[in-house]
Amino acid sequence: MKKFSAVAAVSVFFAFPVLAADSGFYIGGNVGAASTDVGGTSLSKSSDTSLGLIGGYQFTKYFAVEGQYDDMGKIGYGNNYALKADSLSAIGIFPIPDTRFSLRGKLGYARTSIDAPNTSAENGVVIGIGGQYMITRAIGINVGLDRYDVGNSSAIPGGYTTQFYTGVSYKF
Repeated sequence: MKKFSAVAAVSVFFAFPVLAADSGFYIGGNVGAASTDVGGTSLSKSSDTSLGLIGGYQFTKYFAVEGQYDDMGKIGYGNNYALKADSLSAIGIFPIPDTRFSLRGKLGYARTSIDAPNTSAENGVVIGIGGQYMITRAIGINVGLDRYDVGNSSAIPGGYTTQFYTGVSYKF
């Protein structure tokens, strides 16, 4: 039993640096375009530039948890209403062997808000797909397409916003 414990301890000691290379905190930012469709109703302004901040923790080379804040610009019926979202998501990661590329999938909880005369906030789902290219072990270029539930008030009926973005992340 002592030999087994010693072998297990040595294995963990040498395996830990390998696992550490695949895990860690990261932060980043993105810029893109957001397009909103609310209840099939035509908006006078339905798309705008989006800006976002991300922060997360990658547990393994296949899984991370990420928080994100997005300012998705302004939409409206002749008026400009600010559209924002906060989200917390599970990120599935599929590294492409022998490259610096990985494919990513997102599924999570989002809270979107529209600053209309009657401010509307909605809890919903965010789903997304994307990819990442690691320039170095710490710096990555990201692209993605996310879809958020939005609206659901008298001012803005229920619908969704689709956001296409590109960004940079830094892994600690």
